[in-house]
Amino acid sequence: LSPVCLGSLRRAASINAEYMVCDTVEDMWGEMARTIKVKSLPENQGKSEEDIAAIRAVMRKHLNDVSFPKYLKNMENVLQKNPEKSGYFVGSSITGADVAVFCMVKHLQRGIMDGIDPKIIETHAPSLVALHDNLAKNEAVAKYYEEFPNGRSKREESG
Repeated sequence: LSPVCLGSLRRAASINAEYMVCDTVEDMWGEMARTIKVKSLPENQGKSEEDIAAIRAVMRKHLNDVSFPKYLKNMENVLQKNPEKSGYFVGSSITGADVAVFCMVKHLQRGIMDGIDPKIIETHAPSLVALHDNLAKNEAVAKYYEEFPNGRSKREESG
């Protein structure tokens, strides 16, 4: 198990199972997000922009073809294990896990990450897209994204 998962399991001993599901999903998304930051990796410090671009292309291909599909399928499995079959990760209402996945789906569907297919979630975990679409109809969420279509990002595009 990864250190993140071990941390989740330790915390789960003192909290209920619902929080554990939320924590697990948020950890998976966090691990996915950390894997895309090529430039910040210690082994890439001081490398030229050309070298970084070449490394990024190889990493993104692996993320698109191997890592992200695995994480997405794992998240979808967690979603589908909700005994209430509500379309949410836990129970029958929105939790932090649902919001984290909503943001991830929204970001990846924008198609702004070079080398990552904007339809990757639709292809590998369609129930996560259904969750996103359901949350997008929530009045508060819809109002927020009406004001901030790309979230509160300072950049319209990221690579």
